[in-house]
Amino acid sequence: MTNNRLDGMGLRRLGAAALVLAGTLLAGCAQQQAGQSEVYRTYAKIVANKVCITLPHLRSEEKLFSIYISERGNPNRFIIRQYPWQKGKYLAAVPGKCVNDFNFPYVIGRGYDVAIQVADPAVATASGATQGRVYSGAFALWRAGTKLHVVPVI
Repeated sequence: MTNNRLDGMGLRRLGAAALVLAGTLLAGCAQQQAGQSEVYRTYAKIVANKVCITLPHLRSEEKLFSIYISERGNPNRFIIRQYPWQKGKYLAAVPGKCVNDFNFPYVIGRGYDVAIQVADPAVATASGATQGRVYSGAFALWRAGTKLHVVPVI
């Protein structure tokens, strides 16, 4: 019986060590590398009984470039859209203003991941590629009585 107890304690220690190692490796991978976009947080709220995704801390020259929304756990429910990206047709990214989510069909009780890229059209490479900032976040959609609510999730 003593051997089983020691084996169990050894397994717990090994598991704890594996978690610490995995956390260290993930933290190292999360650091921004040269040439990568910076990542910021999106916020979701309910406005006029609809989901509203906002971007805080924008720079005045930034325009909306693309949006990605996916339902957690359902690989068939997602959108990837690019906003108009021609001179004179750019959509300004406005702090606190709801971004166009292309009428994504949210379902109450489900979780969602969102990533939105903004860019400064004046800072495009020769190939036309942009390096902007990425905003990401996640939320779940709930109903309490007759009201919709969004709850941030990790």
